[in-house]
Amino acid sequence: MKKKISIWLAVVAVYGIGLVVACRNQGTHIGAGASPMVAQEPATPTASQPGALDIPCVTLTQGTKAWGFSQYFWKNKHEFAVKFLDGDASSEAKVKSAVQAWTQAANIKFVWVQSGNADIRISFRGVGHWSRVGTDALNVPQTSPTMNLQLTANDGQDEFNRVARHEFGHALGLMHEHQHPGFAIQWNKPAVYKWYSSPPNMWSHDVVDKQVFAVYSGPFTGTEPDSKSIMMYPILPGWTLNGFTVGWNRDLSPLDKAFIKQKYP
Repeated sequence: MKKKISIWLAVVAVYGIGLVVACRNQGTHIGAGASPMVAQEPATPTASQPGALDIPCVTLTQGTKAWGFSQYFWKNKHEFAVKFLDGDASSEAKVKSAVQAWTQAANIKFVWVQSGNADIRISFRGVGHWSRVGTDALNVPQTSPTMNLQLTANDGQDEFNRVARHEFGHALGLMHEHQHPGFAIQWNKPAVYKWYSSPPNMWSHDVVDKQVFAVYSGPFTGTEPDSKSIMMYPILPGWTLNGFTVGWNRDLSPLDKAFIKQKYP
């Protein structure tokens, strides 16, 4: 049976840590806005924090899921130069291992360079996990990162898989899945506000509105809603009114693989 294909578009802009989104609050829809394309991810509490869950962190991303805006996908391009601007050998090796999932799913090749220009430039020193979305990276000076991974060599390969695969999805042009208009998630907003306003995220209600509750609208290209997507935010128990939950996805879903293969055949 042929998979249902949706068409829609979204634009989120983040300048440094300041977030600018063209949207209305709650029930809200995000439409076309200004560049740069950025999306934000949450960070997860650690065991060292009182009462914290032993789950990974989500922070700032400039990117997407198993769908996206046509103008942000790289056209007629399959080989991407990637450069680490800082970090250690162990972290670099874990990133390289994690993102093989994308090269195995589509006609994509990451060439790891140490000098010269690069399409994707990674830093480990910034705040949060974030990435420019697709071709919006072309607007960033070669001396600056297009992606940040707030990870260290102490983080395990599973966490690198979750974060790096998600951020490289953004770098390839994908958007956040939980903001897909086809989901119509019945949020328990007070519970979500409480979680995101606590350490390590410390997000304001405004940021939660824009990064969690807002829904994309307008023309876009993508698949049917996919709760298994690597581009999906976690939705923890108690966060919805109907019991809908999503775990911390670490692998590309079948729809992720099918869609990225369409964009990079």
